[in-house]
Amino acid sequence: MKRYQIFISSTYEDLKDERLAVLDALLAMDCIPAGMELFTAASKQTFEVIKKVIDESDYYILIIAGRYGSIAEGGLSYTEEEFDYAVSKSMPVLAFIHDRPSTLPAEYTDPENQAKLDAFKKKVRSSRLTKSWRTIDKLVRDVAESLRKEISDNPQLGWERSHQKEDSAILYRRIADNFSEIETLQARNTRLEEDSKQLRRRYEAEAASLKSELAQSQGKVKNYAELQKNSGELSQRVEALAKALNQLRAEQELNQKTIQKYKVDTVSLKKELAQSQSKANNYEAANQELIALKKKTTDLEQEINRLRSELSNAKTSAPSAPSPSKQKNPSPSVSPQKKDNPAEEGGPKPFWLDFRFDDSDASRSALDADTPAPKGEVYFANPTRPLRPLPPPSATTGNASLDRLFKDYDFNGDLLVKKAP
Repeated sequence: MKRYQIFISSTYEDLKDERLAVLDALLAMDCIPAGMELFTAASKQTFEVIKKVIDESDYYILIIAGRYGSIAEGGLSYTEEEFDYAVSKSMPVLAFIHDRPSTLPAEYTDPENQAKLDAFKKKVRSSRLTKSWRTIDKLVRDVAESLRKEISDNPQLGWERSHQKEDSAILYRRIADNFSEIETLQARNTRLEEDSKQLRRRYEAEAASLKSELAQSQGKVKNYAELQKNSGELSQRVEALAKALNQLRAEQELNQKTIQKYKVDTVSLKKELAQSQSKANNYEAANQELIALKKKTTDLEQEINRLRSELSNAKTSAPSAPSPSKQKNPSPSVSPQKKDNPAEEGGPKPFWLDFRFDDSDASRSALDADTPAPKGEVYFANPTRPLRPLPPPSATTGNASLDRLFKDYDFNGDLLVKKAP
């Protein structure tokens, strides 16, 4: 009858009772259990021994609960490395995973490596059929049932007296030798575990110091980031100030040009002001002269009013003029004899003629409308109006009315005498 060697893989400290129960069940099934019950710590040397034991085993049983296990140099736990090695050897693997790890005691869990444990479970489920367990009894029943079925469906080489030429005593002696080697490794691992604890304590102290330094470094990094931010803001402000300074310089240059222009304009304005002051002085002199002329004009008007009054008195006292004579007007070639009043020699009644001169016309109007002067008689010039100097009879004034007047009349002293036809 064949006997099969079964390798039991799991974490150790949290599953001691479960491993012992499974080991008893395997012995009851006349199987040869192999595992790490005597190994309380794992190492690289220990794992080399474990691989030899796995190579000599027929079936591989994996039990997973709430801990991931000790981490090897490659970053995986020794339990996961054992699983990967068994799979690489194409061994039949039976996996049993705890379905409620949250109910386990805190010391049987591994929060720091929870992500790695979850990834390990996912790997096992994706490559092998697994069963869930929560209690030791269910675990033992599932292991026994699954192993019987796997042996029936997939029998391995196993241990058989006729094939190996060994009896049970030799087999047990081999097992004893293996356990002796395991004991030696266990003592060595115990020492290594103590060394590991000391190293762990030292590393924890160093880690605490490093964390403190890291926190300080992070604070410095944060301050440096703030300094960089402030530096960026200062750079922007400096650029803005430089831009403003350039703008002020440009405005200053423009102001200098404007000031220079204002200086030129000021000189020009000073010259204009001097000219204006000169004109003002001339205006003041002209104004004084105008005032004097106005005064002189006022005096002349008073004199004219006085003369008008005397003339009016003289006119009132003058005798009536005789009937006009049929005698012709004297010839203009005869030397004129000034007469104050033609009526004294029996001439016609004087007719006072008013000459008003301007730049465009001359008008005549009779002062005595009741005695209009007949044509061909002698007229007196009106002495009550200030007259311009009259031109000689042969002159041309450029005024149509005066030219017609001088065409028909000659001057005889202050008198206008109608020319003979």
